Amino acid sequence: MTYRSRSAVALVAAIIPLVLTACNVPYGRTVTGSHNGGGATTTTTPPTTTTPPTTTTPPTGDSRKPPVPATGALVGAWIGPRRPGVYLTKAEAQAAWAKREADAGRTYDVGQEFYPFTSPFPSWREPWHIANGRIPLVSWAGANTDAVNAGTYDDIFRARARGLRDLNAPVFLRWFGEMNGRKKREIALDPARFIAAWRRVRRIFAAEGATNVAFVWCPTVDAFDNGSADAWYPGNDSVDWVCADGYNWNPAWPTAPYSSFKSVFARFNAWGQASGKPMMIGEFGSLEKDPGMKASWLSAAAATLKSDYRGIKAVVYYDENKGEDGTSYDWRLDSSSSAYAAWRSLVDDPWFRTRR
Repeated sequence: MTYRSRSAVALVAAIIPLVLTACNVPYGRTVTGSHNGGGATTTTTPPTTTTPPTTTTPPTGDSRKPPVPATGALVGAWIGPRRPGVYLTKAEAQAAWAKREADAGRTYDVGQEFYPFTSPFPSWREPWHIANGRIPLVSWAGANTDAVNAGTYDDIFRARARGLRDLNAPVFLRWFGEMNGRKKREIALDPARFIAAWRRVRRIFAAEGATNVAFVWCPTVDAFDNGSADAWYPGNDSVDWVCADGYNWNPAWPTAPYSSFKSVFARFNAWGQASGKPMMIGEFGSLEKDPGMKASWLSAAAATLKSDYRGIKAVVYYDENKGEDGTSYDWRLDSSSSAYAAWRSLVDDPWFRTRR
């Protein structure tokens, strides 16, 4: 995701949410997942972590939080523009969801939505997901961590905590996702200040009684690949789920190797298992290359999740045709009929039908 510095947004922060809400624009998503580049190299002393007991209830013991499947994995998606830069209206978004689920013959478990830091939520989206049997995954952008730690935004955090609390349903909250990415460092600043900010937000949500909200800590896979994940981790006492975003970028990036789902998430899977926390893939996807390759990629992902990566308890696909820097990244599930058939096979597998 791309977010400008605080000075650059000061003049427009007040009007963007109003304009976009009036147009029914899903205004939270601007740049795809791991487009942010490598993780940070700054290090701090890693926090002490403990391994919680194995459980099929939420990791904090609060039954109002999203459940952790004893076997299998939750499956969900972000459904974004079908054409680069052409955002879906409310009616179009709801129709897109209805089509995906009708084609799958089932309801998805998780519905992801994106919000800039200053944009209010819940919007119409979260109650609508809940009414249709999905757990909302709110991906909320970060803010300058010095300002967060100074208490500048405490009123915003309190308002968002009360809003999610009053949904009276389980919610995933992915605050400041991809904090390690190149485009986030100007506001994340460094791991120590990020961790302090994260823990402050967590305390505010607890004080407001938002016990239905599961905090999802989610860097890009680069943090696990380059060894910086420990430095960015707030600690097991402040995180409910651990998460990563990752993609197969070839052929849009010709210098990038064609990467399987298994290879993209290998180091995250190992790190997550050691943490003792339930694991989530917050964003993932593959581009088309030769005919049938995306279908094979998705089929192999399903097989990996059922065998080597059984500790991953939720996977959320990034279903959008994304335009960025003059390049099209077509992550859509139906970019080819074979890819779409492979996805439908995945969501129909009993491993991914944990709630029904």
